[in-house]
Amino acid sequence: MNTATTTKNKSVTINLGIPLFLAARKKWLILLGVTLCAALDILVATSSSVAIDEIAGFLSATADEIVWMNIGYFISKLIFLILSVQFTKTIGGKKLFIYSLSIFITGALLCGTTTSLGVFMVGRVFLGAGSAAFYTVAQAILFTIFPIKKQGTVQAIFSLAIVLGPNVIPAFSGWLTYHYIWQLIFLFTVIIGICAIPLINQIPKFVLPKSSENQSKINWLNAIWLSIGLGAFQFVMEEGSRYDWFEEQKITILSITALIGFVLFFIQNKRDHQNYKLIDFSVFRNSSFSLAFLISFVSGFALFGSGAVIPGFVQNVLRYQSAAVGFTLFPSGISILLGLITSAIIVDTKKIPPFASAALGVVCVITSMILVSDVTVISGFPDMIPAIMLRGLGLGLLFVPIIFIAFNELKGNELLTGTGLFNFGRQCGGSFAMAFLPTYLAHQMAFHRKNLLQHTTPYNTLFSERVQGATQALISRGYNPTEAKNAALGTVDIALNVQSAVLAFQNTFFAISMVFLCAAPVIIATKVYLNKKN
Repeated sequence: MNTATTTKNKSVTINLGIPLFLAARKKWLILLGVTLCAALDILVATSSSVAIDEIAGFLSATADEIVWMNIGYFISKLIFLILSVQFTKTIGGKKLFIYSLSIFITGALLCGTTTSLGVFMVGRVFLGAGSAAFYTVAQAILFTIFPIKKQGTVQAIFSLAIVLGPNVIPAFSGWLTYHYIWQLIFLFTVIIGICAIPLINQIPKFVLPKSSENQSKINWLNAIWLSIGLGAFQFVMEEGSRYDWFEEQKITILSITALIGFVLFFIQNKRDHQNYKLIDFSVFRNSSFSLAFLISFVSGFALFGSGAVIPGFVQNVLRYQSAAVGFTLFPSGISILLGLITSAIIVDTKKIPPFASAALGVVCVITSMILVSDVTVISGFPDMIPAIMLRGLGLGLLFVPIIFIAFNELKGNELLTGTGLFNFGRQCGGSFAMAFLPTYLAHQMAFHRKNLLQHTTPYNTLFSERVQGATQALISRGYNPTEAKNAALGTVDIALNVQSAVLAFQNTFFAISMVFLCAAPVIIATKVYLNKKN
């Protein structure tokens, strides 16, 4: 037998690390189902960036309300990435996945049909909470039902949603938003989500079964502490710059709240029995998982950060419309596929260490960000395509190996805990990127505008000649001298803002590459230490 099963109090315990005997057709249907669910999550997640202006206008949402709309989604996802481990022990993996998909579909239906901001926010929370199982439970199931020799191919297919999705799906979201209405994004999600239920129903009950009674308790109070800490911290990270950080009382109060929430969580988590801990940090004793977790966090920063900044440049500097912005990362789809196929072969054949593929992926991402940081005010989108495709190749080479490194040695409950923490780390890396990079970009814009303003004085010959030339041109078109000079100065101001934005985006692209460069010595040192230890 490939699995060890025992019966006690109508519960089943299995070794999650050993592949189960299932019909090949059923295995691939399950893989298709969980990949489809992960892709749907990417679809609704990207709606907050592609169609945010349309959604905010339709719901009459303020800037703060838009922030809480996004925070509700991310925090609910992060919390349930952790809780999904305990929920699986309580009700079993199959039930949890079906319940999560049902909650996700309900959230999409609420978002796609409501005219109320409050209901839309509730829908976003449902979407975040429901989507957590699409990653934690899904990857634990895939490592359970497929043998190790096929994990490269299996994880490459699943990574189509995780890596390829954020680069291709926004094109579809932008197309729906521009040509039709943004509500279709969520209604389409409802339809496809319902179609995915029969695929998810193929999961056997004996895969990730519920545990015995003494392993099924959840410390809800500690979940509340963690939620408070993450929610307050995320708001501070996203909105600190807008409120001038600790000059605003709201930011100070929320910072203290986040600190208290995290402290209370860690104290209670340490006191809890091993079976009841929300986060079982003992999994980090596995050296391979610890290394992969670190790489996953940095990769999440690069994936979500660059995936937001590149379209931002195209929209705000190159002035592309929302439909075209969605296609910004589309060219990287081919290179991502190439990277995923290559990394799958590397992992399956084992002729090259998976870490080598991951290292090459990191180099490609760093190089692509350095290349794209050379964009100028006269750059067009075609000039960015080589760097964007190199980024895609790097991400494709990176994700499959680190997934394999993370889970290859984990068995039993460690595998389930590991999938939760691994995806938590990637999402946290993305959340840090989405919080830090906009703040950094705004600071850089202000910095460069201030520097450029120093040259807009009457003593600057080039500035004076440009203003005078524009003024004379406007006077020749019928403007009076005062109106002409004011309009000329306005034109110069617009050009100054554009140049400030270009310089700021250059610095931001370079900052993403620096995150990887700064993390690289730590990752290499960790790898060397682990090799010596082993």
